Amino acid sequence: MPLSFDILPKVLKRAGYATHMLGKWHLGHFTHVHTPAGRGFDTFFGFLFGSETHDSHNSWGRHTCSVPVIDLWNTSHRADGSVHYKNMTYSPEMYGVEMDRLLRNHAAGTKAPFFLYMAFRACSQAACCRCRCGRHSCCCRACG
Repeated sequence: MPLSFDILPKVLKRAGYATHMLGKWHLGHFTHVHTPAGRGFDTFFGFLFGSETHDSHNSWGRHTCSVPVIDLWNTSHRADGSVHYKNMTYSPEMYGVEMDRLLRNHAAGTKAPFFLYMAFRACSQAACCRCRCGRHSCCCRACG
């Protein structure tokens, strides 16, 4: 997404909101300004790539050197030291725990309005199945 676009968290931040994000970003991470923190979120806990495993929190895609990439982030640093990563906490449960922590901390502190964006990692494409040949998904139309 172009940096010239002001997205909702940046606009809300200017209006005095505390802004937080949990879950899937997938809108760019080339530099810090492309990440959730660079786009207006005070905090971010989640993953930057398009997909990750619910337990190991590794990127599904294999990247350079054919090794899985740890894709769990706490604002601007990798969260591989977090209890969630170490315990392989199931993603929806992990985000629920983090949401509760954010809400409790906010209620105990500031009077600023609170904005939380949660983007769970869930199926985001048409439901696919195997076609008759058993090699392709029904989405690819390879077998007609």
